[in-house]
Amino acid sequence: MALTNTNTPISAIILGAKEFPNYGDLQTSESFAQSAKLFKTYLQNKKGLNVSEDSILDLFNSPEDANQQDKKIISFLDGKNNTGSVFLYYVGHGGFLRACLTVL
Repeated sequence: MALTNTNTPISAIILGAKEFPNYGDLQTSESFAQSAKLFKTYLQNKKGLNVSEDSILDLFNSPEDANQQDKKIISFLDGKNNTGSVFLYYVGHGGFLRACLTVL
């Protein structure tokens, strides 16, 4: 059953990557890219959440560092004053470093 988009505006942020060159032990995964692509399709589909392109910030596989991505996220959210819900979707590796959950 699909969620329906009510009159409350929805925004989404897609994060993650299919490869992690700074972490040699982590495998590249096309399934990560496929997952991000299909989630974006679901967001935009009229039978999905019917979210407009300008309400989606797609940073999946972004070449920018974390600080640059943070700035983009802040700017994106600042421009969405009337958003009722924000979906944050991360796809990629994760793990525990120094006793805390970390996403890479």
